[in-house]
Amino acid sequence: MSDLRLTLVVLLCVITAEVKLSTDRCGSGIGKCDSGYCCSKYNWCGKTSDHCGSGCQTSYGTCDSSSSGSSSGSGSSSNLKWVGFRFSQGGSSSSFGSVPSGDSWVSYTSRFKSYFTSSAKGTVIVIVSAYISNGVTKFYFKPPSGYSQTSKINYSDSDRLESTLTKFDNNGIHVWLQVEPGNNDLSTLAKIVFARYKHHSCVKGFGVDLEWWYPGSDGSGSKITDSQAQSLVNTVRGINSGYTVFLKHWEKSYMPPNYRSNLIFVNDGNGFDNLDHVKSYAASWASKFSGGKVMFQIGYAADKWMWSSNPISFAKAFRDSAIPYNSNVGILWVDFTAKTLLDKI
Repeated sequence: MSDLRLTLVVLLCVITAEVKLSTDRCGSGIGKCDSGYCCSKYNWCGKTSDHCGSGCQTSYGTCDSSSSGSSSGSGSSSNLKWVGFRFSQGGSSSSFGSVPSGDSWVSYTSRFKSYFTSSAKGTVIVIVSAYISNGVTKFYFKPPSGYSQTSKINYSDSDRLESTLTKFDNNGIHVWLQVEPGNNDLSTLAKIVFARYKHHSCVKGFGVDLEWWYPGSDGSGSKITDSQAQSLVNTVRGINSGYTVFLKHWEKSYMPPNYRSNLIFVNDGNGFDNLDHVKSYAASWASKFSGGKVMFQIGYAADKWMWSSNPISFAKAFRDSAIPYNSNVGILWVDFTAKTLLDKI
């Protein structure tokens, strides 16, 4: 009798696993896609022709490309709002051999943006503080008036960004100032950043890389709650009502569950299995945060095998997969491989 009960439990577990619905992975041993999604031959849920066409798994989702949603490349090109780069001191120096000037970044951004719709804004995420260790972040400027060094907040002896931001002011570049926060209060960091740089017209908001917020032993950082996100947005928009805030991570679960107002959700995922994985991933992120705005930070070395022959095509795969699901999309190439990109375009 005990063997029969064990068999029934096993069967129930198998059945439960097979009927689990998802908008991410699918297939045998994983489960079915949610209603309206196709399961690609690579076991990813999505609504593009790559999911719903050749190799689509009918047992785990819809496979009629003519009625399963937007195909790859659909969606208005005007949904692409921002195109440009991530810019850090260390990342750009390792790519170019030294930190490029503001004029150089303006030129790089113009070149990259020329491959996309002209209505997109040239954009740079400027890293203004770097995570050091033991919860410490270090700013690339001296302490503003009223602030001083603490056990978790360090400053540089000179300003490394002022002249570059002035160039961005003069050339219509849109800038978000990002911190790697360490073990610090996010609103406090935002106040420090804007005490130094709020006079720049290029600045459109503040950004947080959640990977470096109370990073812990696993290096994944900390999740942000709705109330924490709203408090940060209120602080930043209290400084300038036109500012927005971006939050960056590769996992949806690290983002606020429901709060969306004046937020941009930046994804820095990399190490993809194939281009089908890229498209599914981008579509899923854009759809999840359709109530907000999204950006994709792309071009990592882990994916160079996929983008090295045609980096623009790789970037457009993110764009084309995201714009059917979100009307505010950004594509930003990382500085770590920016020189390689520019050598190929």
